[in-house]
Amino acid sequence: MNSHYGSTEAQTSVIKNCTTASTFMKPNSLKFELLFGDYCRKIAIDGDSQQITHAFDYHFLPGKVFGFSYESFGADFKKLHHGFVLRACGPGGMVSVVPGISPGAEILVKTLSGASTLRLKSTLQKLVESGLHLSQIDDRKYQYLNYLLETRSKVDFFVGKLIEQYGHY
Repeated sequence: MNSHYGSTEAQTSVIKNCTTASTFMKPNSLKFELLFGDYCRKIAIDGDSQQITHAFDYHFLPGKVFGFSYESFGADFKKLHHGFVLRACGPGGMVSVVPGISPGAEILVKTLSGASTLRLKSTLQKLVESGLHLSQIDDRKYQYLNYLLETRSKVDFFVGKLIEQYGHY
């Protein structure tokens, strides 16, 4: 896959200092998707195959929070349904390896099943519909959301409190 951007020093320097989220869709196989985030650059990717669509690299400056998921369809791969809320890291930062994220990122929320990933996406959608800017929510709130999702607890009260607290954005 090749990118569609010039190779000036300034562009290369910014990209080297960023976390990259690579998204694409391969029908009846895999889907890597950006859920939310304030990226500094979006680059269309040339696919080597006509089967790959919606291929983009999203670049995030260090410290930016974004949502990302990937899932499998069909028989090509074992069923995967993973969702994350991540913090972009700078050079030399402590990162976790997440497929589709380069070089890695700090994990704030992690879901590893179809049901929990759907709950994460639904929760994020409710927050967006209420007018919240997801990138501005405090890390501790995301970590608590992670706890609620891991323990299969209800998130409605928590969502209401977030809307109440952050609703002025």
